[in-house]
Amino acid sequence: MRKDAVQAILAVLAGGALAWIGAPPDPAPPGEAVPAPPPAAVTAAVVAPATPLARVARPATATSLMPVVPPPVAHPAAPPGPQEPPSLPQATRAVSAPAELALRGHPEWTRRLLRWAGTDPDAALAWAGQLSDPDLRREASQAVCFKVAEGNPRAALELAQGIGLEDEPGLLENLVAQWAAADAPAALDWIERRDAGEAREALLSRAVFALAASEPSEAVHVVEERMAQGPLQVEAAASALNRWWQMDAAAASDWVDGLPEGPLRERARRERDLLAAPRPR
Repeated sequence: MRKDAVQAILAVLAGGALAWIGAPPDPAPPGEAVPAPPPAAVTAAVVAPATPLARVARPATATSLMPVVPPPVAHPAAPPGPQEPPSLPQATRAVSAPAELALRGHPEWTRRLLRWAGTDPDAALAWAGQLSDPDLRREASQAVCFKVAEGNPRAALELAQGIGLEDEPGLLENLVAQWAAADAPAALDWIERRDAGEAREALLSRAVFALAASEPSEAVHVVEERMAQGPLQVEAAASALNRWWQMDAAAASDWVDGLPEGPLRERARRERDLLAAPRPR
C-alpha cells in the first residue's frame, strides 16, 4: 500500500477516535435510573488544585471534568486514486483520457466491455474505435472479437478482418483455434480458402493444436494431408502426436511407422522416442 494511502487511512481513523472522545456520554438504558451529579462541594474539591492558579480559567459546570481535546492536526490531502469508470454506454458518447487510463488499469472495465460485446457487439466495437490511444484501441477491439467468437467464430474472424486487425500478431490464429475446438471441419474449410503461404500454414497449425485436444488421430491426418511440408508441419505433427500418445500410444506409434521417409517421419520418430523413454522416478 502506498504511503499516501496509509496516511489517509490513519487520518480517517484519528478523526473518528477524536470524535468519539468528545461525544457526550451515552444515555442510560430504558428502566435504569440516571445517576445524580455529585454535590457542588465534591465537584469543587475535585476541580480546585492544592495551589491556586489565578490565571487559569475553569468552567463552572460539571462538564469541566471532560478533557479538553486539542484540534486535530491538518494533514495534506492524499492524491486521488483511480476513478471508478462510468458505464461503457455512457463512454460511447464522451471518451476521455481518464476513461482510457481507467480501461487500461481497471479490470472492471474489461469485464464491462466483454459483457457489452456479448449483447451489442456493434456498439462495443464502435466505442473501442473511438479510443485515441492506438494500442488501447487495438486491445479493446480484439477483446470484442474474442467475445463474438464465443458464439460465432466465423463472424469474429470476418469482424477482425473488416476493422484492419488481420495482421495483428496471433489474433487470427487464436480465433481459428477457438473455432476449430468447436467446429473443426468448418474452421479448416475456411482456412483452406485462403491464399497459400506461411500465414495459412500458421492458421492450420493452430487448428491442429486445438483439434488434437479432443481428436488427435484426426489432427495428425490434417497435418499429413492438408499442411505443406516445412517447419510448421513437423512441429504441428509433434504436438498432435504427443496428445495422441497419451490417449492411445499403440495407434500413435503405428501412424509414425506408416509415414513415408522424410522430415515429417524423422520428427515424429524423435517425438515417439521421447514419449516412449522411461521417465526417472
